[in-house]
Formats: sequence, C-alpha cells, structure tokens
Amino acid sequence: MRRPVLPALALCLLALAAPARAGSDHAAASMSWHAGNRHLALASEQQVVQVHTALPEGHFGLRGGDRVLAVDGRPVRAIDTLVQALATSSKVTVQVKVQRRGRDIVVPVATDAWRAVAPPPAPAAPPPPPPPR
Repeated sequence: MRRPVLPALALCLLALAAPARAGSDHAAASMSWHAGNRHLALASEQQVVQVHTALPEGHFGLRGGDRVLAVDGRPVRAIDTLVQALATSSKVTVQVKVQRRGRDIVVPVATDAWRAVAPPPAPAAPPPPPPPR
C-alpha cells in the first residue's frame, strides 16, 4: 500500500517548528540592578513581568511580588518595555497597573528612580564617509 508523502512531510515540518515558536512566545529574562543601598530585580517569563526585589521599599514605587500588567494603560509583557516606559516618560509620575496579592490595583510610580536603571542610549551612528573625489 502506498502512503501519501506530502501530509507526512508537512506534519514533520510542523513538529520541528513548534519548539522554536514556543520558545519565542515564552522567553524568560531577568534583570538585576544595584547602586548603593538600592536594588531592583525583575524577571519575565511567558510575557509576565514580576518584581522580585525593590529596595528600599517605596523607592521604585513597586514591591517585591508585584506582577506588572500595564504602564499608563499600555500592556507590559517584557522587562525592557517596563524600564523604557518608566525611564523615558516625560511625566513625573505614571500610573502602573499591578497584580498584588491576587488583586489588580493601580499605583503611582515616580519615574525619576527608573532613569538610573535604564541602560544608556546607544551612541549615535558615525557620519557617512565623504564622497570620493
């Protein structure tokens, strides 16, 4: 009996691509920042950003255990999105929606503390070379 090759080949290709797609959707990342007595540790897994450490308490506006859901109404699914939104905001305070002890709440977060956490901006690109003469 002869089996169709095309459906079996398509099934194999889908099975091989599944781990790559799953990894990109659920990538884990972490960030830890220290300066003097200030410490901030964040982790992100499956598009959920969690605060592990925020010391001294109150300095960053978030608490250890908070799950960050949104900044000024924009969803947060990665650490860099959170840090950039807070560090580059022109506002003094932004509203951050978090899940704390199982309840969704909105907390005011001062952006000044987050500016020190953000990586420095990338250097400007060099000017193009002069045209040949």
